[in-house]
Amino acid sequence: MNKKNLYYFIRLIEQKKKIEGFERVAIALLLKNLKTFSKRVTFKNKKQTLAELNRIIKILNRGLAKSVVSVGKYAYKDTNDILSYGGLALEYNKKVMSKAQLGAITKSVMVANSRLETWIGNAILDKALLKDLNEIKRRGYGYKKAVNILVKKHLNSNRTKSDIETIAISYMQTMAAKAHKDVFKANAHLIEKYEWSAIMENGNAETGRGTCPRCAALDSQKRDKIEDFPSCPLHPRCRCIIRVVPKDLSEVLGIPKETRKERAAIRKETDRLLAKNGFKPTGEHWGYNRVQRKRGDKQKSLKDETGRYRSIKSKDKLGLNDNYATWFFSKGREWQNNAVGKTRAELLRSKRIKFKDLVDVEGKLILLRDLPQTD
Repeated sequence: MNKKNLYYFIRLIEQKKKIEGFERVAIALLLKNLKTFSKRVTFKNKKQTLAELNRIIKILNRGLAKSVVSVGKYAYKDTNDILSYGGLALEYNKKVMSKAQLGAITKSVMVANSRLETWIGNAILDKALLKDLNEIKRRGYGYKKAVNILVKKHLNSNRTKSDIETIAISYMQTMAAKAHKDVFKANAHLIEKYEWSAIMENGNAETGRGTCPRCAALDSQKRDKIEDFPSCPLHPRCRCIIRVVPKDLSEVLGIPKETRKERAAIRKETDRLLAKNGFKPTGEHWGYNRVQRKRGDKQKSLKDETGRYRSIKSKDKLGLNDNYATWFFSKGREWQNNAVGKTRAELLRSKRIKFKDLVDVEGKLILLRDLPQTD
């Protein structure tokens, strides 16, 4: 990957990290509001309790929708700046969305076939809560005991908090992905190809567990049109991006050939962005410290400025010229088995299949029975 193409890629990763900052603020506010609202819940009868819970859902929806609109405003503006190379590109079609348009997108956008309001509702009003409401009514519990069960077991439960985090992350990533797609489609004349990147995908670098095998299989695959890829993000909490492989920069900027001074300026700016975002020189190319958050490791990683991928010394480095498959084959058998499962790992090691063969054209994982069988 040359420095010209790398500039666009590192700018998109930098944007992704800033959006993670939006996520952390929104999640903290949502959970704070949920805790505040839960203290106000009064239990007199099932109908009134459900009405109060629905009021909480509406307030949380409005708060999250406002955060998603903010992400959309930033994503459209920054993606325009990235693809136009800071406004230098000739014949550039700037894609701009008003606050009203972003609000409409937020209401209509789907994540896992559900709209925002449905997700929030399911996070709070699940079957277990309704079952407990019926049980409270049947047993005739007093007000204090009823509210204690309702609030602590459901509204302040780890499951509800995790669901709220998933909702916030998924909708913000979906809005950012839509901004990318709209801006890229409006300026397809500046783009050579599109490439799927899972470099920011969640997982555990030490054990191999946690990374979505579908995202791993799509990593570094190229397409002529962005529509040829599955919907991105691919799943809730997905961190993948579709990056652009731009046409020759001299063509984009409308200059016959860059001078030595212009080439030096491009390298300097790209190196600055790389260093700022945790990349270090590793031999022939830049490497990224792929140090990912372990399951259960919350505060230490979340408080770090760069999110889950911390700029610390580590042997687990993913070069920008590499892909997930290269990284996968540099690991031991146990790590590989943890990453994709024992059978799929054996098929990959025996070279009966390639990583891209793990998914179909829609990004769906191919079942084991449909893959070549091991001996």
